[in-house]
Amino acid sequence: MSKQKAINRIVIGDVGSGKTIVAFVLALAYLKSLENGIVSMIAPTEVLAYQHYKNFLKLYKDLDHSFRLDCNYLSGEKAEFNGQVIKKKDILTKIQSSNRQFWFGTHALLFQPELKPDMVLVDEQHRFGVQQRLKLNDQYRKYHEQSLTPHFISFSATPIPRTLALTFYSDLTPNFIEKVSTRKEIETKLISFEDLGSLNLQINQVLESGRKIYVVCAKREDKEEIEDDLWSVVKAKKYFQSKLTGNTKFYVVHGKDKQKKDILQDFKEHVGPAVMIATSVIEVGVDVSEATVMIVLNAERFGLAALHQIRGRIGRNSYGDNRCFLVTTTENLSNRRLNLIASLHDGFQIAEQDLKLRGSGDLLGVQQSGYTNEISELMELDKTDLSKLKDLAGSLDYKKLNKTLPRLEKYIKNEIQKIWKE
Repeated sequence: MSKQKAINRIVIGDVGSGKTIVAFVLALAYLKSLENGIVSMIAPTEVLAYQHYKNFLKLYKDLDHSFRLDCNYLSGEKAEFNGQVIKKKDILTKIQSSNRQFWFGTHALLFQPELKPDMVLVDEQHRFGVQQRLKLNDQYRKYHEQSLTPHFISFSATPIPRTLALTFYSDLTPNFIEKVSTRKEIETKLISFEDLGSLNLQINQVLESGRKIYVVCAKREDKEEIEDDLWSVVKAKKYFQSKLTGNTKFYVVHGKDKQKKDILQDFKEHVGPAVMIATSVIEVGVDVSEATVMIVLNAERFGLAALHQIRGRIGRNSYGDNRCFLVTTTENLSNRRLNLIASLHDGFQIAEQDLKLRGSGDLLGVQQSGYTNEISELMELDKTDLSKLKDLAGSLDYKKLNKTLPRLEKYIKNEIQKIWKE
């Protein structure tokens, strides 16, 4: 980061490996090196963005810091400056009055023209589209004539196919965080709805020990036009309330719930057995150490990355019996994706399999998956050979190459000309 050239990196680390604290340290180190500077950290949900903001405020307060830093938050709903709520019309005044700033927020940061970040951190990168990432760079170009882009560092446990392909064949440099040695693998089983009742005894034993459980559904409420075998949070709550015993507290949360932050916080702080029935809103940013069981209903409706992220909501403890159950219809028990997620526990391996299954998309466009080029063939080549191939691109026999991989010639020429937009 100390060099003038803007860096473009992705930090790939499994769920719970410490990507967030790495982002915090990067921001602190960078801002300390500047007299004036802005770092923006963008997260896909308000729950996650606000959690990062609060955690950093707590961390910064405990630091023996030798420089002043303003820590701020912005979402579609509200704005805060050093922990104090401000009106959005006052953001420009606050920005002008501060030398070093660390902004946390949601997509709202993309549409705040007063913010001119020198470094952008994107958490859960797989949840953002190409156009949104381009908007960050375009916004920066308007205000910084000497640099084309800000430093751009993204974080993900399961990078999308297109991003993974860019790490192989472009200037997006990956950095890896190895798996945390203290975390044990989460036992993952694929079962049918017919066997759902067999889990009741296990679930009650977990609750009797005072621990917590997640139940994830593919939809929010029941509607006649949607097929009956798709469970909603409403249906799931009725079912599990009738099957579970004791003084268990039930929570229900979904993306459109205005109180979702408070509900999730209450679930985290509750002492005693509890069941959280939710949609995929809990996919990122929820850290509850007492949660040891995850049940995903209609698992076939979720992608590989989403399932791995959802599974990562448990196992954040020293218990050795964390379990994830993927519940699906009988005809989906042989589903290739579901069997992959049940057998693999490393996010990067899952991302590689996702790339092979779905394709890399359009590397020069915005499509993030699909077989639009020969990446699937190149996947079989050794990565070191590919780097040599790029270095020797000028001396390649394009006519001979064009017969075996017709689009590779165009790719290499484009790479040489450095026309990548990201």
